[in-house]
Amino acid sequence: METVIEIPAVKKIISSLTPQGETWDENEFTPSSHADLREILIALQGECRYMMNGSVYDFVPGTVGLISPGSVHSMGYTCCDHDLLHLWIHCMKGSAMYGMVLRVTEGGKYGSVPFKNNPVTFPLYLEELLLRRWKQLEKSGDESLCDLLMLLPCQLLLNEFELQSQGLLPALTESSLSAFLQSYIRSRIGNGCSITHLAALAGCSPSHVSHVFLKETGESVGAFINAVRIAHVREALKRGVRQKVIADELGFSSAGAFWNWMQGIPQLKER
Repeated sequence: METVIEIPAVKKIISSLTPQGETWDENEFTPSSHADLREILIALQGECRYMMNGSVYDFVPGTVGLISPGSVHSMGYTCCDHDLLHLWIHCMKGSAMYGMVLRVTEGGKYGSVPFKNNPVTFPLYLEELLLRRWKQLEKSGDESLCDLLMLLPCQLLLNEFELQSQGLLPALTESSLSAFLQSYIRSRIGNGCSITHLAALAGCSPSHVSHVFLKETGESVGAFINAVRIAHVREALKRGVRQKVIADELGFSSAGAFWNWMQGIPQLKER
């Protein structure tokens, strides 16, 4: 059964220039950051506390969080989060702008919401408008310009989402599904990107995800995840990042498990 989602108006926009909120506690939030990814969190239903840009803020329906590249934000949700609907939008250079709606249930567990065109895709002109204004806001360093620059593009994102969620725009093609999956895997550096999880996000079966991905890219999901991980490890090691930190970023259970994985990768053994 498809979910009917009430679309809120944009009420508040939080950016890297927003005054710092509450200090975050490492026992409550698991920190994460992505050097080449912009993310947007839009609260559709429910209330929660979310850590982004290094501070904790209150999110109610209509709150928009702009997460700049390199900004520290929470990975996933906390055990206290429940009864939430959140629209997550990913903007990565070289990939189209995609979004997915997640339902957060008891204990902070989350999964994709069933409705037409979830994940949603956004047109290039909207992505260009959003990014041009977002970068200008960052360049200005003036928090008072946030609403002037970002209110319209954020409202347009919600309007586009509303049309897609009602099935008034074309469904996701196999090509765009594959592009979305690639973008999502890159944004998470492969962490937690099991076939089951990817299928839940895309709203289809694991076998369909595997089939479409192989058909469109010529490689399996597992091979693509490995390639993303290898590229990240190489870059991180060049920057002098400790192996324990890299292991945590990639979702390995320990530094030893990460080391064993590295030993099976010729490209990393040769470094």
